[in-house]
Amino acid sequence: MHRFSPGLQKATLEALERLGVEVVLGEKVVSHDDADARQVVLTSGKTVECDCYVDCTGQRPSSGVLASLAPAAISESGHIRVKPTLQILDDSLPHIYACGDVADTHTPNPNARSAMTQAETVADNILLAIRGKGPRYTYAPRWGDGLIKLTLGLDRSILQFWDGKNELLFPSVDKDVALLADGAWKNMGAEPFTDTGPMKEGLCYGLDGSTTIDSSFQD
Repeated sequence: MHRFSPGLQKATLEALERLGVEVVLGEKVVSHDDADARQVVLTSGKTVECDCYVDCTGQRPSSGVLASLAPAAISESGHIRVKPTLQILDDSLPHIYACGDVADTHTPNPNARSAMTQAETVADNILLAIRGKGPRYTYAPRWGDGLIKLTLGLDRSILQFWDGKNELLFPSVDKDVALLADGAWKNMGAEPFTDTGPMKEGLCYGLDGSTTIDSSFQD
């Protein structure tokens, strides 16, 4: 969590320890080849016993699709360099846009909220291009885009506002064990937590709320 604020890091560490999780900092896994041994070896030589090992140590932007097409638009970190209009930084490819985590937008705290705002900018500029007009909508990081709600177990969470310099933290107790997952269902036009049984056909949702059946979809 190095790219997050010190306050959020501290709150997360305290929550994990409260839940009985042993947190080992300043180490890397150097060996986990023997699945039957159920253990991993750290850089210090320390061995940690485990029932299941999940490798989720960091991420790298998936910008390879553009690497050969526009190599100058790829930063050293692997992010895609973009203009304020979110067009990639290559004048020979004016109709290619990038948004979200893969785009180098200088957003202090990239998250779904900032990605959604960027997607709206891209969509508006694409609609202008369809009408034969040049892009005029731009994206700039906003303070409110840095809002994050981090769950800390089933009944606690912390809300953070952070702009890269200033930070506000609001701990809370949550009664919703579904962790607001119903919102994801509603965004897809579905009834939250309704079990529809095995999917034999694909249900596609249009932007106007209409639905169509894709009979080619199978389990």
